[in-house]
Amino acid sequence: MKYLLSFLLLALTCVLWLTPAWAHRPMRIICVESGGIDYNYRLMQGFIQELHKRKFLLAVPTKGKMHETSEFWDWLVQNSDREKVLFQADGFYSFDWNDNKREPISQVIQNRIKQDHDVDLVIALGTPAGLAMAQL
Repeated sequence: MKYLLSFLLLALTCVLWLTPAWAHRPMRIICVESGGIDYNYRLMQGFIQELHKRKFLLAVPTKGKMHETSEFWDWLVQNSDREKVLFQADGFYSFDWNDNKREPISQVIQNRIKQDHDVDLVIALGTPAGLAMAQL
């Protein structure tokens, strides 16, 4: 998990500083998860700690307060350094382990990326979510 977090943050850091398009505005981020799972909780905890170390977050949440990925997302929306990153308030999606939700949610995300142009980075948690985003 440590290497996964390091890779995610390295990728985010590279995109933030090496892409001129984001030089004058924050990176707009959304998240899609395959469904609730304990691993997502640990991943989001580590993600938040690493973002705070790199000054993307203004604070770190109190341990034990959040148990769902959506709760972490709401916290990120409120506590990020909005000059650097913008965790979109309407940017959390979950398939809830339901195959029937994958296509409609994927279509919404695709429209946001290709038509609305209001997304720069998608965090995909879980294999089904990752595969769905890779097909966009």
